[in-house]
Amino acid sequence: MQQNSNISRTNRVVLLINLLLNFITFTGYLLEVIRGERSITYLIIFSVIIFVPFIIALVTYRRNPASSSFKYITLIGYLFFYLFVSFTSIHTITFTYFFCIILMYYLYLDFKLLLVSCITAVIINIARIGYSLFVLGANTRSDITQYMIQIGTLIVFSLSITLSAKLSIVFTKENIDSILKEQKKQAEILDDVLKIAASIEKNAQDVYDIVEKSAAGSDVITNAVSEISTGVSQTAESIQNQTHMAKNIHKLIVDTSDLSDHMESLSNETVKALTEGISHVHELSEKALVANEKNQYAYRKMQELTEKASEIQSITEIITGISEQTNMLSLNASIEAARAGENGRGFAVVADEIRKLAIQSKDSANSIAEILESLGRKANRTQESVVSLKEINDQQTELISNTKKVFDNISVKMDEFSKDVQLVTQRLDEIVASNNKVIDSINEISALSEESSANAQEANSMASINKENADKARVIVNELIETSNNFKKYL
Repeated sequence: MQQNSNISRTNRVVLLINLLLNFITFTGYLLEVIRGERSITYLIIFSVIIFVPFIIALVTYRRNPASSSFKYITLIGYLFFYLFVSFTSIHTITFTYFFCIILMYYLYLDFKLLLVSCITAVIINIARIGYSLFVLGANTRSDITQYMIQIGTLIVFSLSITLSAKLSIVFTKENIDSILKEQKKQAEILDDVLKIAASIEKNAQDVYDIVEKSAAGSDVITNAVSEISTGVSQTAESIQNQTHMAKNIHKLIVDTSDLSDHMESLSNETVKALTEGISHVHELSEKALVANEKNQYAYRKMQELTEKASEIQSITEIITGISEQTNMLSLNASIEAARAGENGRGFAVVADEIRKLAIQSKDSANSIAEILESLGRKANRTQESVVSLKEINDQQTELISNTKKVFDNISVKMDEFSKDVQLVTQRLDEIVASNNKVIDSINEISALSEESSANAQEANSMASINKENADKARVIVNELIETSNNFKKYL
């Protein structure tokens, strides 16, 4: 393609030089015809010789601007023109037409064409000199000198132009080979660069996808950690509330235990009094008032015990409600920890421990409720017994004969009551111990919750940093993709 373009441009330049040279020579001979030095017939023959090849060359060029036969057509026409002028002109200077002609065809850098043209021109000039010497009889010293100069000039010019063409062809070929090698090298470099660009584009796109997924994962983790942190804060607040309530419960249980101890003491004293009453029936009347006061006191204490039992029952209901809420919070925390994946594993363990403690609290509250219910029933029976005792004391003057029997019955009842009070005291001690364990566990959970909250905040901070790094990486990858896209224009 490039070679055809060069030939086309060379043919166009040669065609224009032909046109200019033909116009100049035609104008010169036309002036000679006007001055009478040439005939019109000569001008017509000359015009045919120069314009017929030009017209043929013009038609050839119009058909194919890169035609290789164009230079041969024009050269043959000029050789006929040169032959005609050389033998018809009376001036020896006409041999210089060859210089214009041969320089015109030097543009093709065709060594064979130039060599054949120069040899033909030299032969035509030798024939013209022989024709002048032997036919026209020009044998003066000046003519011979001119002829020698003419032949020498032609030979030297021919050698110069052919050698120059040869060297130019060699240099041009070397330059072309060098250019081709350089182009090949550049093509290889460009191919490597394009492969690298394609690899960069692919890797950049893969990195971009990874960064996008990482950024999306960071967003999910950040949201999950935020939700976990909120849940931990709520759980910590709930644990603090539960700790406060547990302390209140502990206080109430201790107070109830003190009352139970006091009731046990009263029961022992009552049993002792009844035993002495059996052996000292005669003192019954005197001690009736004392027994009545004791019964009144026991009656009030039993009412207080019933009220405390009711308060403890309400508190156990509160504990049960708190345990259920804590269980729900631990379930929500487990779900959020599962959503957080690896980062929420530690919190999942804490949530499971909270759930276990909530279940234990609920079980303990249920045990307390059962004990209190049993205590209430027994307190009611004791209260009824005390009321009966009060009525008996009121009627003791009339029923003195049945006092021993009644006191025996009361003694049995008081033994049972004493045993029940001891059992209540034992159970209250157990409740106090369990409640202390619950408080210790709640304190541990509170500490773990605070630690988990700190870890969640740290994880949230790390997730924010990862998100910022992902955004920076996204910008860098976009620049790589844009740079890679710039290489696509070379594909």
